[in-house]
Amino acid sequence: MDREKICEKIAMPENIREFLEYLYTPFDLEILAATDNHGSVIQKYRKSWMEHLYNRGVLDKVINDNGKIRYKAGNITTRLECFIVVEKAYWISLPPEVRNTINDRYIMNPDLWIPAMLEHPAYTETVRPIEECVKLLENSDTQYYYLAECNCNNYLMNCDKDKYRICIHFPKEKPGINSLDARGISQRVTKEEALDALLYSEKIGMVHKAGPTEENFCNCCSCCCIHHHNTEKYNSQLKGGYIKTPYIIELNQEKCIDCGACAKRCPFGALTYAEGKTEFHPEECWGCGVCRSVCPQEALKIRRR
Repeated sequence: MDREKICEKIAMPENIREFLEYLYTPFDLEILAATDNHGSVIQKYRKSWMEHLYNRGVLDKVINDNGKIRYKAGNITTRLECFIVVEKAYWISLPPEVRNTINDRYIMNPDLWIPAMLEHPAYTETVRPIEECVKLLENSDTQYYYLAECNCNNYLMNCDKDKYRICIHFPKEKPGINSLDARGISQRVTKEEALDALLYSEKIGMVHKAGPTEENFCNCCSCCCIHHHNTEKYNSQLKGGYIKTPYIIELNQEKCIDCGACAKRCPFGALTYAEGKTEFHPEECWGCGVCRSVCPQEALKIRRR
């Protein structure tokens, strides 16, 4: 088996190739080794085997001109996204040094992903308050609603917030053949169930980010999200750049009773509490609005910048 050829077919970066056998079974590698130079599966195998490898992100599907489906080697990024959901118990069982190295070198490496994101302004995200998110979801004209697990949380496993299936997808068209939704990695739900998940994410203090086509919500926290927990290094490029922040909070000091609840809730350090006093730092505010729901005096309002 030529490991290097397999790694090239799945676009596996050199700095994590030492972990190939951790992420793929011997059978996975046997199938990948037998693909042609373009990564296409050319031998005949049971369809159930191929579907199993497809659902796990080992293989992708390609539809021929005659409408028939064939299989080809999938990308390592898709494999990892499937791996942490379909084989979560195995991911958790890996030695911590293996998980941490894969995360640090590749999956959660801000120097790898964030500069690449910044080069593509069409892929921007927008932080939106819960009212706008609810309106977008209620007015969505689609039959496709999905709840997915939080990838960042699954990779890092350093957050005690319940993020099980709070990433929300509602594409206008049927999901693409190699999407996580099409693979069954996410759960298809009703619009009402999607709304319930959105409201639950607000209750536990998640920041809502709408994608560029406004057909999905990432509900994030600063301890897991690759954008949020790298704001110290990339804040000036992310906030108002790749991540649009059209809103800002206002603190009414006359109503504020300095309880500190909002400071505990704020994920960006825009609200702080020290020596019995609450202070607002507008330059740090992302306008997510999650602080408002814990204020007993309604001393926090949100407005457009």
